[in-house]
Amino acid sequence: MEGKINKYHILLLITVFFGWAVSATDIVLNAFLINQITNAFHISDAIFGIIGIAFGAGDGLGGFLFRRINDLRWGRKLTFLTTLVGVMVFTALTGLSVNFPMYVISRLGAGIFSGGEMTAGWVLLAEQIPTGRRSWFISISQGGVAVGYFLADTFAGTFASPCALGWRAGFLANGLFGLAAYLIRLEIRESPLWSRIIQVKALEKASIRQGISEIFKGCYKLVTILAFIGLSAAFFATAFS
Repeated sequence: MEGKINKYHILLLITVFFGWAVSATDIVLNAFLINQITNAFHISDAIFGIIGIAFGAGDGLGGFLFRRINDLRWGRKLTFLTTLVGVMVFTALTGLSVNFPMYVISRLGAGIFSGGEMTAGWVLLAEQIPTGRRSWFISISQGGVAVGYFLADTFAGTFASPCALGWRAGFLANGLFGLAAYLIRLEIRESPLWSRIIQVKALEKASIRQGISEIFKGCYKLVTILAFIGLSAAFFATAFS
């Protein structure tokens, strides 16, 4: 894609940037609030390591699943919206967990959608940012991770501290942050490349249907029927011989 940078490109960068910030805040809060969480669920630091395993497994799985969904099913915009909703919901569920198994499941879910978030954001930037600026925009978008670290540290040191509202407030606040980022994301347009992919798929399906219908028309009809009869006879003869 050629052209100059415009306001829409900046908006797209902001949405990807804040998506990274939400995901990073979600991840880092676990580290900053570990003492409160282990005390709440009466587990050791070693057992708490299961959280990292669950999130990492989900992250890899999400990257694979949403890559296919992004290319074959939903397109860029819907995938981009869905992944952030998933991170937002599972972050909030983390804060609402009533026991350790629910906490682990919430972290697994957050990992799946976080992995999808990475895939969706990079694809949108790569397809919609003009040539010569894509690397810059992708690099800048990673700054959202630094913002996530800052927010996680701020949450953990203020209202999510044990002397204030506690660890649950940190995850719930990040869920609200994700909601704000989602509202900005609604302004994003579908990628022109996905629109072309849809057109090609429609033409391919039409060609297949047309090809099937053609072999049952005109001079091909009798040949097709005889071929089917011959194949059927050969099959039954082989099967019952």
